[in-house]
Amino acid sequence: CHVQGCHRSLQGLRDYYQRYKICEFHLKVSSVLKDGVPHRFCQQCGRFHPLTEFDGDRRSCRTMLQRHCHRRAKQKQE
Repeated sequence: CHVQGCHRSLQGLRDYYQRYKICEFHLKVSSVLKDGVPHRFCQQCGRFHPLTEFDGDRRSCRTMLQRHCHRRAKQKQE
């Protein structure tokens, strides 16, 4: 796991965890301290973002949610 201080092995975990190099615990935790700032893993981007990028307990950052909504609205118009 590439979260600082975590030394869990990714052997035997599903491909998703191995692709993003993050253990199951840190993927699902509400926040992780990174450089002294709380961050959360975005399931859409596959990266950690500061908590200010998320709405409530959502697991996708605001940017990706806006892109998703924009695509859906565009499809609806067509």
